[in-house]
Amino acid sequence: MNEIKSIQIQLEKLNLTLSHRVRDIYSSLEELRDVSNILLNVTPNSVSEINYWIDKEAYCENDDGYYLSDTRNKQFESGALPQDAVTYHWPATQKNNVELRYRFFSLRNIGGILKRLKEKLDGVTIIYFQDIEFNACVAYPYFDMTTTIPADFNWGEYIPFYSVSQDNNPERQIMWSDPEGSPRIYQPCPCSAI
Repeated sequence: MNEIKSIQIQLEKLNLTLSHRVRDIYSSLEELRDVSNILLNVTPNSVSEINYWIDKEAYCENDDGYYLSDTRNKQFESGALPQDAVTYHWPATQKNNVELRYRFFSLRNIGGILKRLKEKLDGVTIIYFQDIEFNACVAYPYFDMTTTIPADFNWGEYIPFYSVSQDNNPERQIMWSDPEGSPRIYQPCPCSAI
């Protein structure tokens, strides 16, 4: 009888721990949604400022079909990259897309928030936004996407993306996807998306 009681207590503790973990993840995802919506709504859509940012970061097309910041790549290779740097899955085919340029420009300083959320969510390996409309992505921490995700990767067929599409999730609820059902892009890990 003592063994059964001991197992019950252990299960209750695990349930409480898991409940707190899920609540923390939901809270973080909601914060991420709110912050990104604010940034996308308050950032002025100034073509000159966006072009200045792209020039300053030395964006250019690479041989793998990406539109990448040469400045960030050099910092990454030399170990001098700011700790809050984000990476973009920006296909070169979309480099002149005015709306995508604006969206990425709006999110250019979100790295500090993503860093804090990732530190809060122990065990999370990567936090990313998938752009529903333009098949693009912003991710933290910075990594060389050219070595893990092809530039022509179709995010629309990726399960975490598909599960939150307007057709599959009209209420825009937080959805969970099984890592076993997702293609192995970065490394196997549970995924959640808004």
